[in-house]
Amino acid sequence: MEPHWYLALLATDPAAQGQGLGTSLLGPVLDRCDSEGIPAYTETQKHENVPWYGRSGFVVIDEIRRDQTPSIWRLWRDPQGAEVH
Repeated sequence: MEPHWYLALLATDPAAQGQGLGTSLLGPVLDRCDSEGIPAYTETQKHENVPWYGRSGFVVIDEIRRDQTPSIWRLWRDPQGAEVH
């Protein structure tokens, strides 16, 4: 896999969801990815998160399924609005 930022963990307390907190946390990291021309990668086990990440430019590159365990969606985001180095 090419050099990229790995976004390991982002969570918002369910009582605080829908207030833009997660987007506010993710925004500066994605701005840095864009300014450096570096892709971002993350994973989620919640299907509900896939469209949320999609609004920030992530696309599903794989879904890992194993017997009796939740699926894991692997997500990739190419740098946006910046020249790739």
